[in-house]
Amino acid sequence: MKKRDSLSIRDNKQEWVLENRNSKIVILKDNGSVKNFILKDKSVDLFSGREAEIEIYDSFGKKFYSDTGTQVKSEIRKENKEIHLIIRKKIPGADFLVVQDFRINADHFAWSVELESNKKDNRSVEIRFKLPYPEDLPLSKKDLEKIYKGEASFGWRLWAPHERAPFKMSGRSDEIERIYYRFPYATYANDGIPIPIISLFIPDCDVGFSIAEPLGTPKGDLTFLIDNCKGLTISHANLNLKANPSATIMIKSHEGDWRPGLGWFYKLFPEYFDPPHKEIYDAEGVQLYACAGEREENIKIWAEKLGVRWCELLCLPHFGKFVPDKEPWNYILLAGEEKPDNRLDNLTFKWINSYIDMLNKYGIRTFLYFQMGDCMRKFAKKNFADAIIRNEDGSLRYGFSLFSNEEMNCYHMNPHPDMSWHQYLVDQVKQIIKRFPKIAGIFVDQLSYRFIDYGHDDGHTAIGDRAVCDTDFSNHKTLEKICEVLTEHKKCAFSNGPYNVEIQRYVDGIMSEHRLNFLGKLAYVAIAKPILYLRTGEEALKACLKYGAFPHAAPGERSYNIPGPNYPYPQEKNIFNARELKIYWRYLPLLAYLRGKKWVLTPNPISLPEGIEGNIFETRESDYIVTLLPGRRSVLEKGKSHKNISLKVRVDDASKIKKVYLLSVEYQGQRKLNNWKRKGKEIKINLSLPNVASMLLLSKK
Repeated sequence: MKKRDSLSIRDNKQEWVLENRNSKIVILKDNGSVKNFILKDKSVDLFSGREAEIEIYDSFGKKFYSDTGTQVKSEIRKENKEIHLIIRKKIPGADFLVVQDFRINADHFAWSVELESNKKDNRSVEIRFKLPYPEDLPLSKKDLEKIYKGEASFGWRLWAPHERAPFKMSGRSDEIERIYYRFPYATYANDGIPIPIISLFIPDCDVGFSIAEPLGTPKGDLTFLIDNCKGLTISHANLNLKANPSATIMIKSHEGDWRPGLGWFYKLFPEYFDPPHKEIYDAEGVQLYACAGEREENIKIWAEKLGVRWCELLCLPHFGKFVPDKEPWNYILLAGEEKPDNRLDNLTFKWINSYIDMLNKYGIRTFLYFQMGDCMRKFAKKNFADAIIRNEDGSLRYGFSLFSNEEMNCYHMNPHPDMSWHQYLVDQVKQIIKRFPKIAGIFVDQLSYRFIDYGHDDGHTAIGDRAVCDTDFSNHKTLEKICEVLTEHKKCAFSNGPYNVEIQRYVDGIMSEHRLNFLGKLAYVAIAKPILYLRTGEEALKACLKYGAFPHAAPGERSYNIPGPNYPYPQEKNIFNARELKIYWRYLPLLAYLRGKKWVLTPNPISLPEGIEGNIFETRESDYIVTLLPGRRSVLEKGKSHKNISLKVRVDDASKIKKVYLLSVEYQGQRKLNNWKRKGKEIKINLSLPNVASMLLLSKK
């Protein structure tokens, strides 16, 4: 037996056994498949002897290769507080070797597969990890009685960073049985997730485990296929065999809840969740979307009455040109036949900077509009023809199109480091900061863009027998360089709809547009970052409380025609709708507590009564807030309070909680609660809960 700290590996005659404090993994010698995954503290074998194996699919040759090859060589290696079991083998009929690296550390188990090939031709392959679905746990007579009485449920539940999770996976007809997730296109795909992690757990047995992909590695088209009849499949498609592709999954055992799984992942990769620039917290709050040209009296109202803290400012001549070469210039991006006056003419750097000064005067930080994916067609062809994305048939890929102003129509661009567009974008950010020195940073729009560029080769992606470029690699490298520029000048960045957690590593805050399901996914990426929900109305405000977001400030009916420096300001009336303002003002004091929030990711930190939604966050002051949403009624409608509501909060430092307050949209101020008790890490609170939206503040002061 070879040991390192709490780790061990045993070489039995027909199998290897890897162990840490929590888990035991048994690997068969004859084929390298995983026979058992045992949770030691629960004495539960998740696989029950049903083998987990790999499968390789040659997408070009249309062939499957199963994990039943001949072992070539195995070795045991110790490095970086991990034990590695490395198996090299040849699969009959395959023109590549399979190298499996099973490694275990004190925290989790990882399984990597690499394909080694001497072939020089491009060929797409798919690496699949095929795991058995965990069996139901054996139940005692007492457990069965609890199920019969409706007091417990012992079926597995599935969580993923998705707005409808967690799901029950018991196989009953009224529950979801099969779920298909795609990682790369999380923002817009209904089945997309923005973080490569899923968790399976049984709350009443306090059993759970998570399966995740490490961040910062090429993944191809990654999917999670969950079928409680056939098993779990984690698939990596469109990998180029010529590049000797690899894939990795990590398995972590934990308590019977999804939060410790996400918390574990956060601790592994904090640089992807924490903002790179702490200055972003100075701007966190309500957002204003505007062009340079709003009247100062409106800006003052937005700042003082609506709590606006930052502004996405548009003043660019066209997509692809964020800093003009000469003055004056015109902003006509949204002008056209339908809205010919929707423009700003004769703009100068001096005038824009004076506008930024005015925003700063009222405490509103400015983030200048920027993006990497669109460039006006004429400008792109003349200056960056090498970086225009190609479709499969070789044609140029069309980007943003405004049919009422075709002059502004764009191509989609590839910001690969080897192409002219990449360095140009980095230089544009430098120019933005030089020309507009008092901005807080940039607003990176369309970070939802991710394309396959058939005109270029990224070195590790292929479709069929064709090498292609996944612009994910290009976007990541460009944002990394832009972040270096921002760091040098102490600036920040917000982004719009990032398609996954990796691409937003170098931005500080997130905007989620339009649909609630977008917010319900991206909020998991923003567990420690500011996030904005670009919707108005009371349901949007409730969603902000649930997910820890801030709203967009545009209540009321107002004209979005943009007055320019050479135009008389229109005499707008009823800029703010009185009813919407009353609602907004009720929610604003509660939303203020979300500044600097972090999600609480310890096991089962809140237990809420049925029919009440909510969440728990840690505040910047290390207090806790619990948001409570009991129904869909409006704050302006009359209704009765819920009586005798009881809920539980479980946090590691519960002993430090000294006072509990109730805040609600139905009244002003804090109301101190006295009917609460603490026992160990658990705090039980009894209260009469208002019927719309409320918040508990658990204070250490």
